Amino acid sequence: MDKPTYLYLIVFCFFVFIGISCEEESDPSPNTEPDLNTIIASDPQFSLMKEAMDHANLGPTLNGSGPYTLFLPTNEAFEDYLVSEGVGSLLDVPRNTLSRRLLPHIIQNTVPGSQLADGYLPTIAVESSSLNSISLYISSLTGINGLANLEQTDIPASNGVIHTVDAVIPTPHLWTHLQSNPEFLGFFSACNQLGLPFEEAFTGQGPFTLFVPNNSAIDAFLSSNPAWNNDLSAVPLDELEAVLSFHVVPNQNVLENGFTNGLGLNTLHDSGNSIISLTENGGLFELNRPGGGSVPILGINIQGSNGVIHIIGEVLIP
Repeated sequence: MDKPTYLYLIVFCFFVFIGISCEEESDPSPNTEPDLNTIIASDPQFSLMKEAMDHANLGPTLNGSGPYTLFLPTNEAFEDYLVSEGVGSLLDVPRNTLSRRLLPHIIQNTVPGSQLADGYLPTIAVESSSLNSISLYISSLTGINGLANLEQTDIPASNGVIHTVDAVIPTPHLWTHLQSNPEFLGFFSACNQLGLPFEEAFTGQGPFTLFVPNNSAIDAFLSSNPAWNNDLSAVPLDELEAVLSFHVVPNQNVLENGFTNGLGLNTLHDSGNSIISLTENGGLFELNRPGGGSVPILGINIQGSNGVIHIIGEVLIP
């Protein structure tokens, strides 16, 4: 072999070696953690979750790469659930009922415990008329939807993460969201003043679209009339009902992506004959105040099983 050919082979082999080495170094290490289904099946403390998943046929839901965040009720949580349902076994719970109850425990993303800050997470459960993801409210003070507390966090899986909780979380409806978020305390208290009609509506089938004034807005409303002395119970019930019903759009689950300039929405006020309308302002939407001007929309698309909530910064007076 002559000298140039020999040198060529040396250089060729060198670059082949470098290419193989780089490919091996850039190839990430495989995830050796078991997947979510395997963890549930192999850990005795999750035996009732395994039974529930099998009965509801939700095992396939957690197959694949995900990633998912699973709020997993402990065995003790399922035992409490069975007592509350008045049944002796998960097999006594209708399959569809159990499936609907478990789906809101699953988030379509990995959310580590360090990122479980106060706010909302979209679940893989959906509201039937819009197919929008039902929201879970996370609070450092009141837990998940005010009903379940985190126990163990950050159990790793190859396709997500598990956080255990001490309750089987009910699918949140509008009343759940109004009750669990402290920012809605004023509006929730006003609904409570009116008693069962509002509670039954917001726990019923729906759907409804609610424009919920935050606490600051409720405080400003109460201070607008000196005779009320900032006391919600001093507001005449007929006046309170008229005001609250003007914030409720029945028979629709109107999401932010359905807002259009000039959109009018019939409310419960005046037997459905009162309309609130929207205006676009710089790419953002506001509600038109009946007396002129506009009311800012501060938060959008808080989804319950029977409707959606948008947060506003002022009480609408019909």
